[in-house]
Amino acid sequence: MPGRSSSSSGSTGFISFSGIESALSSLKNFQNCINTGMDTASSVALDLVETQTEVSSEYSMDKAMVEFVMMDRELNHYVKAVQSMINHVKEERPENIPDLKLLVEMKFLALQNKNSDADFQNNEKFVQFKQQLKELKKQSGKPTEDGGRSECDKIKDKEASRAGNERGTARPFSKATAPFCIPSSRV
Repeated sequence: MPGRSSSSSGSTGFISFSGIESALSSLKNFQNCINTGMDTASSVALDLVETQTEVSSEYSMDKAMVEFVMMDRELNHYVKAVQSMINHVKEERPENIPDLKLLVEMKFLALQNKNSDADFQNNEKFVQFKQQLKELKKQSGKPTEDGGRSECDKIKDKEASRAGNERGTARPFSKATAPFCIPSSRV
């Protein structure tokens, strides 16, 4: 069976995770791409406020930042789910190989179900972006958000609603959110 080998002496087999660990390493490197995207979106949004460009362009950058935070969170959850599965199998050393994909999907969904607005408030780049945007608006005389629901909150609500609808499906990884699939329309 692939991924399982045993010696001729009849000892218990083992599972090699080197391929999975290599793929995880690549996913972790993708974190840099997300951080670069956040830096770029933040810089563009600040430039738009500074040049007093129309609000819809600023909203687009706000939306981009929310999407980057969501990608970051989802990537972290997927990596944690895979690492959890690896650790579980290494510690338990089951006689029969469990359905590794199912273990990862279950852990991933459990992590996704814990998503909250605190995730945005705990993301350093997102918080810094919002603070810089607010300060720049203050300096340029543009009105800041009035304590009501911001456009960012509306985006998060829409995404949370969409994610909630996807959770009820039999396939937890939709094409748009699968960790190994980046649709060309989003790039």
